[in-house]
Amino acid sequence: LKAGEIRTAITSPIGMPPLRELAKGKKEVVILFDDLTRSTRVYEIVPFILEELAGAGVTDERIRFIAAVANHQAMERISLAKKLGEDIVARFAVYNHCPFLNCTYVGTSSFGTKAYINSEVMHCDLKIGIGQIVPHPLYGLGGGGKIVIPGVASYDTVVAHHGQTHTAWMAERRKLGLPSMGVIDDSPINADAQEIARMVGLDMLINCIVNLW
Repeated sequence: LKAGEIRTAITSPIGMPPLRELAKGKKEVVILFDDLTRSTRVYEIVPFILEELAGAGVTDERIRFIAAVANHQAMERISLAKKLGEDIVARFAVYNHCPFLNCTYVGTSSFGTKAYINSEVMHCDLKIGIGQIVPHPLYGLGGGGKIVIPGVASYDTVVAHHGQTHTAWMAERRKLGLPSMGVIDDSPINADAQEIARMVGLDMLINCIVNLW
């Protein structure tokens, strides 16, 4: 997409008020982003989010970025700069999620998953996620609630989320010779992720649909 097309997408979101309107009166903002295992060009998207936040009167010191690395390796500074841009890393507080520390219980899903989520995320009253939609063997499609779980969930929550119900569903589909890639309607793990993202209160989700480039 060209810069103008990205701006239009950010300023005219689907199913929610414009971010500039939603951000008015908010005290603390967190922007979640995926790691280098995903090709999302977060650095091309973030400037337009920041424009909208500034227009709502949100100052830099009230914004932080958290890499939703789930149980993946933490990102070092070079990787963070590749993902966000050097100017963002230099200008804002940028953190890695740690699944072993500082997670807050937010409730138990209807699938029985006890959701413990990054406490810094839960401290913020405006939560924005940036990710991508790609085929995924377990979730059907990546994106959506995955930016929250496993993205910023505790280790024990991720283990429970990836637990027996979901692995049994996968095993049954394999037994029947049915695909799981691209299937979301019947996926219990996908439904669990969406439910927990709603529990956490994800306010805005920006998902890129990946093409050849």
